[in-house]
Amino acid sequence: MHQIVGMAILDPLITIQDISNEFDNLSYSTVRRVLLENGIGSYISAKKTLLTNSRKLTRLRYCQSMVNFNSWFSTVFCDESMFCTAYLGSKRVLRLRGTRFDEEFLNLIDFSGRISVSVFGLITSRGFGPLIRIQGRLNSSQYCEILEDCLPFLQEKFPDDNYYWLQDNCPVHTSNESMRFIRLNFHGGYIHHPPYSPDLNPIENIWALVKRDLKFLPKANSEDELFGQIEHIWNLLSVDQCLLFNLYDSMSRRVETCIANQGAYTKY
Repeated sequence: MHQIVGMAILDPLITIQDISNEFDNLSYSTVRRVLLENGIGSYISAKKTLLTNSRKLTRLRYCQSMVNFNSWFSTVFCDESMFCTAYLGSKRVLRLRGTRFDEEFLNLIDFSGRISVSVFGLITSRGFGPLIRIQGRLNSSQYCEILEDCLPFLQEKFPDDNYYWLQDNCPVHTSNESMRFIRLNFHGGYIHHPPYSPDLNPIENIWALVKRDLKFLPKANSEDELFGQIEHIWNLLSVDQCLLFNLYDSMSRRVETCIANQGAYTKY
């Protein structure tokens, strides 16, 4: 039995059937039971962007520089996200052998009339900021207009400008035009967030929740309707103060975990 567990640990991509085939007297169900008894189950692998050694090193150095940072609750996190009416995720089904392509077991994706909407949002420990719809392809000028729309909210939540602004390093965010606007109008601190680090930005968790809840709503028939659904979910989440607290409270642990993982992805 230890050999079964060892095979799974040494090769996480091995299948239960492959392990069963290595033994003459062990069935698939027996192997599966042994693995479950040892806390090992079969799951759909999470998709993440490849982290090269260079990317890991950048993440590691960032987290090392932030390990003693004690102002996470005064940090403003922002990001854009795209939402689409066609859900492309994986799903599991329980079925008989030879029935893989029976319609009731298919993950049917309707690409016809697919609708997508991009939005910008920001969160603070003091509440959700405005959710702003992005028209067309985001450029520096439109980004500056979006930031200008956010200024009243930031001035309300942080009248003393005692906050840190954190955005990722996409070219639109870090262009000369965008950074000039931020330096002139955002009087708090600025955090240089490392690339390839969605797990270090808790607004990504908010986007995941919105996309999760969006699946339970009727398919939108227009971009306006889809944005309305996104905004509705955003507003519902915004009243959950425990959600915000838990996300902000996790930041120190995210940084520590990234350091412990030598810059590799964290569970967040």
